[in-house]
Amino acid sequence: METTGTTLRRVKRVFKYNSLKLDDIEGMDPEEVKDFYANIYPELSQSVIDGPTLSGNEEVYEFKKTVGTKGITVKQIANGEKMPASKTLDIETSGKLANIFSNIHSGTPLLPPSEVQDIIL
Repeated sequence: METTGTTLRRVKRVFKYNSLKLDDIEGMDPEEVKDFYANIYPELSQSVIDGPTLSGNEEVYEFKKTVGTKGITVKQIANGEKMPASKTLDIETSGKLANIFSNIHSGTPLLPPSEVQDIIL
């Protein structure tokens, strides 16, 4: 078979995290490479893989930190915001939070520290 005007080049995989350029590990897919490097950089376990993008003869994968919050802040609830749909609470914790927020609005002292600790944990 003959091709005219076509040159095949091997594309090199490159993995980036922040300003670091991480070596490729042959035989592993990008997710497995991320898991491997998460042993060195634990924050990678919660990152997402962006790419690949082509840059010259490189196929670039970038590990990006996921940005988000856990739950909802007291200030957000005081402003009438709701818990994100993806977050669920058990009935006991939900009731304790409701008591805290009703006390905030009424000026009554908050829950005793032992009950607040249960919510935080």
